Amino acid sequence: MCAWPWAWGEATKEKLAAVDAMVREQAETPISQPLVVPNEDASHPVLPNEHYVSVWLRSMRITHTRFGTDKYYGCVHSFISLLDMRQGTAEFHVISTPEKLRNVDAQSTDGVVTQDIPLLKSVPYRGDLRVQLGLFSIKAGDLTAPYLNMLDDLSGAAGVGFVRQALQFVNPIKNGINLLLGGGKDVKLDVGVNKGFPKPETGTFIVMRAPSDKIDVDKLTLNKNLEVVDDAGKLVKEYPYLIFSVATSDKRDNWFEIPEIKKAHEDLMAALDRPTVVEKEAYPAFRYACFRSPDLIDKDAEALAKQQGERLAKILPAQRTGGGKKQGWELKDLNLYGA
Repeated sequence: MCAWPWAWGEATKEKLAAVDAMVREQAETPISQPLVVPNEDASHPVLPNEHYVSVWLRSMRITHTRFGTDKYYGCVHSFISLLDMRQGTAEFHVISTPEKLRNVDAQSTDGVVTQDIPLLKSVPYRGDLRVQLGLFSIKAGDLTAPYLNMLDDLSGAAGVGFVRQALQFVNPIKNGINLLLGGGKDVKLDVGVNKGFPKPETGTFIVMRAPSDKIDVDKLTLNKNLEVVDDAGKLVKEYPYLIFSVATSDKRDNWFEIPEIKKAHEDLMAALDRPTVVEKEAYPAFRYACFRSPDLIDKDAEALAKQQGERLAKILPAQRTGGGKKQGWELKDLNLYGA
């Protein structure tokens, strides 16, 4: 049975231990560690309630499928969780089958796929980051492609940036992955990691399955094509691997797309010709949506509520006397981070 702990619902210590044992069996080297990448910014700590954190899958390599001449699908599955003071735990699933790894055999692919896949995108970091990431080979069958497409669509709808939106899809995706990855001999884990980051730092990380006496992971890096090379610049082709990166920002570019805040703003705009409703209901509801949003760090929530209040203060007196026109504005017009 090849399944990850999140596919079993509430994971017990015994189940986590079983998965860790499976990973150790197939990956004798350290499961994951940082890579030194040319021209990459220096690593820095990810700070709670100061940074938005993103995780990207940069590239991957499949060396063989262990299915002989049978067709297979290469499938990436990630589960990322992190602390959220409002929701408890924020969870994000991604399942993706790169086009290059669809219905292929060991002879029809060179095994390398370079594709930036967002696994987590600009989510407030409040602590307890955990990454579970696996590259699977799934034996092709009549229903393999439609089922993978369905799970891909579900994870796409869930997204990797909005906590409550993703939460709605957690159980359907968990159940689907449990069925998909519980296929016994028809599903193989090529390489995987189950790693907690108690004090995360930015940077690029490698997950590789290789005997520790055959390769020195400390001497590996990436070339310009995001392929793993040794200290002599030679491509490492013998072992499967995943490359992922952790990055931060103190700003969130798509803040105006946060569903709950967007809805509260629309309700407020609809009430502009009723100043009393704005003051007693609509604006307090907007403030509440900002401060309760799991998708904003506190300083941004405070700044956004303040900007909305200041703009309202300029127009409500005229609205109250009947001398003003109802003139709404887009949420993004508040220009949260200035010019």
